[in-house]
Amino acid sequence: MEQNKKMISLTPRAAPPRISSALTKCIGRLEKVVQRDEGKRGIEKLCREGELLQTALSLLESRSVLLVTGFPCFPSLEPPTETDGPAGTLSIARALVRTGRNVVVATDECNGNVVRAAYDH
Repeated sequence: MEQNKKMISLTPRAAPPRISSALTKCIGRLEKVVQRDEGKRGIEKLCREGELLQTALSLLESRSVLLVTGFPCFPSLEPPTETDGPAGTLSIARALVRTGRNVVVATDECNGNVVRAAYDH
């Protein structure tokens, strides 16, 4: 189990890249925006201060990245596909590819067509 924790850790393995304090502050402000609970879903339990910066630093160090998307948001629909996650995931994937990273996007079966459509668009 300890080995699996290390495999999914977002903590950089080497010394973190140097980034300006202005960029660090900007990422902190962005983090506050994306962690707002507009839908009152109780997401504050999932949010940790500084996590976005840590993720950005980890991505700067990575050569390969796995992005996972897909959550059955609409269980009453068939298929119960997600709406904004696939498009956002592919935007991140394209940005990472432009910076020379190898990217794999994974999803579940019911979101496969949505991810494919977002990719083709």
